[in-house]
Order: sequence, then structure tokens, then C-alpha cells
Amino acid sequence: MCAHQKFSCWHMPAASNHLSAATSTKPAAPDKHNSSSPINLQDTPGWGNEVNLTRYMRVVASFLLEQRINDFEKLHGGCSFDPSTMCGQLPNSITACLYFIPPHRTKKVDLVLMAAVSQLVPIIPVIAKADCMTDRELAQYRAEVQSMLQAPNKYTSGRNMPQLDVSVFHFSQAIVDGLGMRSLPLAVSCSRDVQPCSDPACLQGMGLEGAGKPVQPVRHYKWGAVYPLNRGHSDLIVLKRLLMGDRVDSLYAMLDESYS
Repeated sequence: MCAHQKFSCWHMPAASNHLSAATSTKPAAPDKHNSSSPINLQDTPGWGNEVNLTRYMRVVASFLLEQRINDFEKLHGGCSFDPSTMCGQLPNSITACLYFIPPHRTKKVDLVLMAAVSQLVPIIPVIAKADCMTDRELAQYRAEVQSMLQAPNKYTSGRNMPQLDVSVFHFSQAIVDGLGMRSLPLAVSCSRDVQPCSDPACLQGMGLEGAGKPVQPVRHYKWGAVYPLNRGHSDLIVLKRLLMGDRVDSLYAMLDESYS
């Protein structure tokens, strides 16, 4: 049985095309499900400097709905759908949206967009550029983001503003405890720069034990360095394990929620 899960990732930089290339990962095969699960990531540039946000949201919503139509047609209107073997039958539909929000401040437009997108797929909010904040600032910002997601209208008051509801995917408490997740939303940092890695614990976390010449991402500053795959610096490795690692059972929970 082969299940094709697909995620969309929204981030902030402006771009001329709203939908860019998709990336496929190697199959993840959790023993309990005895299945192979290739995961597709659809990179979707954020609103950036887009003036017409209605047009931007129309492009995004159209893409999400088109994927559902593709699966609907593939299954001949549902006549070929077997609920007992659901995984793998919906290879086009988006399972969840990773919505990357900037550090320090979440804008009103992000809350509106998250509320709109979450009517079609569950949102997994992720704080980007986490190394821009101190531990105290990050803790305060996490609490602020949680409050904003729970009551978006409190932070988006305006004339003719409809009632907003952001549907956020909630990971099970067992998964949260098992990964030692400190708090949500996850906060990550990334880098295109790399350097050799010889730390056994780090290699094990990345699944690179026995690799020839393993490298890890790094961000260099005047005061030192940030290693995105170091749990003390970033939640990136946690996010990887949740979606493409040993905690991929969270992905199956998303499938159940998305297609129920």
C-alpha cells in the first residue's frame, strides 16, 4: 500500500508566481502501518507585496480545490473509494498547510489568510527565523500567537470583518510528550550554509548514521553559530520527525481529520 500525502508550505517572501515547484521525499515506512508513504511538499510563496489579497487567496483556494477535484475524478465520483484502505487513494489532495509566520509580530492579514485556508485544510503554524529572538521573547511570542489563533477577531477588528475561525491541527498528547515538545507553535531556523558534522547524537537524529561525509546546516554570527538541527537552537528536527520521521503517525492522524 502506497500513500501519497501532500503538504503545502506558505512563507512570507514575495514572488511573481503563487505556486512554485513541489518536492517529493523518500518514502517513510512506519512499522505499525506496514506501508510506504512518499510525501510531497508544495512550496507556495506567501502574500509578500501582493496588493490584491483577494486575488491571491483565490489562487490558493483554487489550487486546493483543484487537487480535490483531481482525486474525485480519479475515484469516479467516489464509486471506487474504499474507506478501509483510505491511505493512498487521495494522492493529490492537500493534507495540511505549514504556515510560516515571521518572528516578533503576526500581521492581521496572516490571521485572515490562515482562517481562510484552514476552512479547506488544517493549519500547522510555524514560527520562522526563530534565532532572531531570545528565549524570553520566543516564549512571549508563542503565547501571543496561541492567543491570536484562539480569538483572531480580537486582533483583526475592522468594519465588515466576518467571524474568523482558524482550524489548527492538534497533535496528540502522546506525540507531544514523546518528542519532548516544549511548546507550540514550533519555532524553526534554517540555513543554506552547511558544515561537516561528526556529532553521533546529531547524526542519529538526522538519520545519517554511517553516512560518508555528513553535513549539517549552520548560521554564523559574530557572537557564534546557530545549528538548526540542534534541539537547543531550533525545532526543525522535531518538525521533520513529525512529518517525515519516526513520529509519522501524526501524519495519519491528519489524514483521518482531513478526510473524515
